[in-house]
This record gives sequence, structure tokens and C-alpha cells, in this order.
Amino acid sequence: MLSNNYAFSDYPISLCIGLLLSDTSFDVNFNNKAARLKTQQKTGHNEWLVNVKKCLLEFTASDKGIGQTAESRNMIELDTLKCPYFFNLLQYFPSKDSINSRNIGAKGIKPSIKPWINPVTVANWFCGDGGKADFTRNQGKGITFNTQGFKKEECQILCDALYENLGIEALVKKDSSSPKLYRIDTAGASYDRFIEIVGPYIDPCFKSKLPTPRLARSRWGYMTSELFEACVSSKLTTPGIVENWKP
Repeated sequence: MLSNNYAFSDYPISLCIGLLLSDTSFDVNFNNKAARLKTQQKTGHNEWLVNVKKCLLEFTASDKGIGQTAESRNMIELDTLKCPYFFNLLQYFPSKDSINSRNIGAKGIKPSIKPWINPVTVANWFCGDGGKADFTRNQGKGITFNTQGFKKEECQILCDALYENLGIEALVKKDSSSPKLYRIDTAGASYDRFIEIVGPYIDPCFKSKLPTPRLARSRWGYMTSELFEACVSSKLTTPGIVENWKP
């Protein structure tokens, strides 16, 4: 278990909250008030997990890379070390399981998460659980977040934070798979802003999950191909970003 001798800056906190909004789970030791994060992705997203590991390098085993899961050769996983910093993130994600549960997969959301809905958080949330809202020929510009594991009121907390913090309009919608499940869709009108402020922190291997750029001289917005290419992933190579970034 990692000691308390390391600092946890705003960038990795935001990254971790984004991961936890998607499919990442907690492995918790309640007696020692410590936890590790466990995340899985398709092998095609290995580049992203490598970058996640670099950002959390002090919180991952130096001799352990990103390996295949026991269940599938098409899935890879990354586990962090167990430490108090990850345990502190439970304050934003109350467990829906028994409080004594060691592996918390079913998470809730508290309103206290709202200040942490920033570009880095949303970018990693998108990488883990986002995608195009429209696959029709017209290719609408909405973006979907698969929040089916959260209650309707929890999804609304996230929608409110997206608008209040980032100016991105979003709605809670019933999922097509079940009327009891909910997803979040951003408005097509917010596409340009999403790409401009969130896009710079989205890993390149997820570029294809974003809606396509607008046509030149579009009356609907300004995010044409040239600007799209200039925005997406542009901040990830900024020197000192992990240590010095502020939301």
C-alpha cells in the first residue's frame, strides 16, 4: 500500500474522477481507509491506458504494465496501487453496495462532484464511456455519455455541472434499452464548445468516437475540419501538465 508521502494534484484528481464516471471501479480497504482503481478497456485503446499510467505513475506498480484480462484477450486492464488518495474519492461516489463491500462497482454520485466537472474530467469520462449520439447519414453533432448505472437525479447533477461549469448543454434521456435506465446527450449546438474546451484533453485513439467536424461555412457552427484537428488532443503533450494544470 502506498504511503501518504505523495501529492495528488488537480490533473490526476480530475482524470480519476473522469475514469470513475465511466466503468472504473474501486477496490477498497475500509479498515486502512485505502483504495485502488481498476479499469478495463479494449486492446485498441492501449495508447490511452499507457497515458493514464504515465499520469498516475507514482500510484501504479513500476514493474507492472498494462496486461490482458483473465476473461478476454480483447480486453486490457490497469490497476493502481492501494492508497488513501483514491479512498478520498469515495466522497463523490457513494457505494450502492454494502458499506463493507471490498470491490465497489455500483457507484452513486453526490452533488459535491460538481466543481470537478472540468475539461480534463469530461475528456476522460468521454474516453471511458462516451461516443456519438447520432449515427445517421446526416451525422448530428450530439455526444452521448452512457450513464445507465446512475439514477436520473444523479445524471441531472452532471448535466447541471456541464452547463454551469463549461457552458455545454445536456439533457437526461431514457435509454432505448430500458425505460428505467438513463443516458446523457449533449446538444448539437454545444458541439463546437465541447471540441474547443474538452477536445484538447481527449486521447487521439478516441478521435473516431467524436462527431465529424462541420462543413466549411456551416451556418450551425464554426468547428470545421482544420480547427477540429488543431483542437483535439492538443494539450496532452504540454510540458508539466500533470503537475501544473489548474481547472
